[in-house]
Amino acid sequence: KAGVFLWATGTACPAFLGVPRSAEIDITAAYMEGTKCVIAEYGYAPGGKRGHKQIKIALGVTKDGYPFYWKVLKGKTSDKTTVTKVIAEMQELFQIADCTFVFDRGMATFDNFHFVEANGCTYLSALNSDTVRSMRFPGVSALSSITVEDAQALADQLAEDAGLARIPKELSDFTLYAEGKSFYKTIAAGSERYILVFNPELLVTRRQDREARIAKAEAEIAEINKDAMSAKKSRAPEPMLAKAKAILSRLALTRVFEPVIDEALITCNSRNGSTPSEIRTYRARLIMHAAAADMEAYDGLYCLCTDVPEAKLSAEQAIQAYRKKNVVEEAFRVIKSEVKLRPVRVRTQTRVEGHVTVCVLAYFLLNALEEALKTSGSTHKQPVSALRKLAECTIDEYKFSGMAQPVRTLTKPTVEQMTILRDLGLEGIVSPRHMSPILKSQAYINPDPPADEAKPTV
Repeated sequence: KAGVFLWATGTACPAFLGVPRSAEIDITAAYMEGTKCVIAEYGYAPGGKRGHKQIKIALGVTKDGYPFYWKVLKGKTSDKTTVTKVIAEMQELFQIADCTFVFDRGMATFDNFHFVEANGCTYLSALNSDTVRSMRFPGVSALSSITVEDAQALADQLAEDAGLARIPKELSDFTLYAEGKSFYKTIAAGSERYILVFNPELLVTRRQDREARIAKAEAEIAEINKDAMSAKKSRAPEPMLAKAKAILSRLALTRVFEPVIDEALITCNSRNGSTPSEIRTYRARLIMHAAAADMEAYDGLYCLCTDVPEAKLSAEQAIQAYRKKNVVEEAFRVIKSEVKLRPVRVRTQTRVEGHVTVCVLAYFLLNALEEALKTSGSTHKQPVSALRKLAECTIDEYKFSGMAQPVRTLTKPTVEQMTILRDLGLEGIVSPRHMSPILKSQAYINPDPPADEAKPTV
């Protein structure tokens, strides 16, 4: 595998890591079929599947999207604790120095930041929401007064003409980002810089989503209360509390509300007309956490953290660089979908690693094809669609009764297929000089069918 890494970086990757040197790192899960894989474990992460064991995959790509490093990990491996091992192995393999590692907020811890810094490199990452709230940046609490209507109006004005937009006073110490849809301000703390980014569209999305979840939770609580008040016999409080907690957990509202159970007495008339009986039951209600109000201040906000000096990486460049980390997310998406990484059906660690390696190299080739198509100005922008069209050009093999070797013919390439090959600089592969040895070979392309299957004849 180390040899494959060195080939990828030394021969195939154009301008490995680029200038300035940067690498995007991310980790994903892939689910397994079966339960006997030695490194698969039960767990759930994006990319996994409930009820299936999973493995984790760490992937490093250049800013152009070329994978240069990958590693298969056990299914329960924590993203946060993996960063130091992955970066240490990268540095040992490639002698990386003076490089900026860009990674997702799921891997962001200050211990990881300090590890990167101690090894002569720099970092750029977003902080998770809990960390951002705990740092109590000055002026952030004022953002909670921006309503959904205010944020939507601001987003509309920015989309129409950013220069004429009415900026709320709460954003007076923020700077309008060059792309005209968000604002930022920088807070320096020693060698670290925190870049707070406010996006009014993000505020609208997050707040409306939370309000929808709250409305759903209240409706479901009302439904279980209705059921409780129609009880025919006394009930215990624990099941009611468990139901309320399950609703909040499923709707991701445990940090917003605390469920409280109140006792209620209802009178139930007996069927035989005797004295009515009292039934003890319980109703649930939701109490908002004291800290929940602070969440609204962070609805439109995210925070980047970096130790790259301002002279080398401005705040706007840092925002742009972090947004480009989607190259590694896109790599995972294509590897899982088009390349069909999952489900993984092999069991031994060696075979799992081999399966992942083949899939990553297939994506590597897709990335190279995409770059070649774009460079040539081809009408086929997506490499997968181009490959599907080329796949229609086939070598047909026939076996006639009594013949010692097959007869092969090449489907005549269409005009569209030849255009794609020319765009890729590969039109020569269907020339007689290249095809003749294949068509005249005495070896069959397809192996003989099993003995219990009839051999086809033409």
